[in-house]
Amino acid sequence: MKDARSERYRAVALSRYGLALSQQGKTLEAEEPLRQAEELYAKLEQAGDRSLETVIGHAAVLRQQSRNAYLQNRVAPGVELAKRSVALAMTSAAKADAPPWARIELGRDYLNRGFLLLRDRQLDEAMASLRQATEIFAALRADEGEQQRASVLFAETCAWVHETARNLGRLPDVATLIQQGLLLDRKSTRLNSSHRCISYAVFCLKKK
Repeated sequence: MKDARSERYRAVALSRYGLALSQQGKTLEAEEPLRQAEELYAKLEQAGDRSLETVIGHAAVLRQQSRNAYLQNRVAPGVELAKRSVALAMTSAAKADAPPWARIELGRDYLNRGFLLLRDRQLDEAMASLRQATEIFAALRADEGEQQRASVLFAETCAWVHETARNLGRLPDVATLIQQGLLLDRKSTRLNSSHRCISYAVFCLKKK
């Protein structure tokens, strides 16, 4: 017999399977498990389940679907999915008492939306979304449990801020933020030095 908890576990399992396929570059194969996970989360919410785990899990599925759409050269649908992801996550993770892990996920949603808007040449909207992400990650660098993860994501976001500002002709406006990205605590990024996002971030930031 199915209940809310078992359905949530099933949604988590499907979303993880879809993520694993996506990380292997199998974005088309990932579509079905992600679609099923998204439907399950939506049904749970319609039935009254507005727990953080359900809402943030649902937003994460939408975020992955948006990334996959971008990788399949479907930028416009990807942008719309990314906007939905942020709007959904904000209903829970933007609250003052939201736990750090939920704030991190909201920051990732803003980052993803900003990146896709950048690729869709919606530069002003991209900058606004990316700046919101940097604010979240910067604040969470003071959290002991999320410090390293927040620092990695902060560096990645700074790289996209740099690229967006360069396209807008506004690099001086983000000079301080770029410097903060370059001055990341080495301890917090040492274990991630081979991470492609950190590598790109450092490369992009040094081009300022």
